[in-house]
Amino acid sequence: MELTKEQRTAIRSTWCNTISGGKINPGMAIFTKFLKSTPEAQNYFVACKGKPLESLPSNIQMQGHVLRFISYIDSMIEIADDENLLVEMSRNIGRSHAIRNIKPEFYDALKIALLKTIIQFNNGQLKDSEIEAWNILWDVLSKAINEGLQEV
Repeated sequence: MELTKEQRTAIRSTWCNTISGGKINPGMAIFTKFLKSTPEAQNYFVACKGKPLESLPSNIQMQGHVLRFISYIDSMIEIADDENLLVEMSRNIGRSHAIRNIKPEFYDALKIALLKTIIQFNNGQLKDSEIEAWNILWDVLSKAINEGLQEV
């Protein structure tokens, strides 16, 4: 992986822009995009199973999950220069999601939702180099998460 200093800076900068107005709104945007693109994933969330997506922002359980996800991303950005720790923490996420039988392909759809939301909260555009940096980071995270899913 080895993100360059410039890539880590781009990730931190675009993430700061994304969450500058608070963490719930961008988090809900990520999960709404994800669940719209992957409707079957909604069945894996007790908080929103069988409920209209419009009800997600007021769902306190979903807000909790969103904040945990945003905190995970915050942490991964903070330690982006320590690949071993990044991988181990992401494997832990995979192991914790394995008991719920989460499908590995869900993380591909989540990546797209995350990138679309980051673009949305960065005035509708990112430079190619910023998108590349996010792709590199997410690919490392999702690979490790998928490894964790297989360990259990």
